[in-house]
Amino acid sequence: MAYKFSLDFQKHILASVVSDAGFLRDCHEIIRPEFFGDELLGGVAECAVEFWIREKECPSQTALLKEIKTHVAPGRKLHEYVELIEEIFGRELQSNAKYYQTQAVQFARSQAVFGALREAPMLLEAGEVDEIMRRVSQASQVGVGLDERNVYD
Repeated sequence: MAYKFSLDFQKHILASVVSDAGFLRDCHEIIRPEFFGDELLGGVAECAVEFWIREKECPSQTALLKEIKTHVAPGRKLHEYVELIEEIFGRELQSNAKYYQTQAVQFARSQAVFGALREAPMLLEAGEVDEIMRRVSQASQVGVGLDERNVYD
């Protein structure tokens, strides 16, 4: 069975992030680097959101290429990020942008719940059952306000 939110799917979400200021404004709180399945994607997401918070606009390709230099993960090379950013901006004018934007909340919630469940065995061994419940409950609430407002419809 294929994972619903593949790396390719995540690149489409990032393409919406860098090309749609309204989408970035509304969803920047759920575009977390830890939700992405690859540290390169996470680095680009983090850089784009930080740019939005600071400048209140989407980063251009040139700006993102400049800013990403401070987000290069240990053991990774800058050219890997450059290639990824070029690929993401190549998807910028995709015809299915709204589809990926509507899926962003579900993606974020899914990743948050997955992260909480990944931590559960360690917490269970420590007898922290209430903490497991709290984390799973908190993760299941990611993006709920955005769903209720139908921001992406």
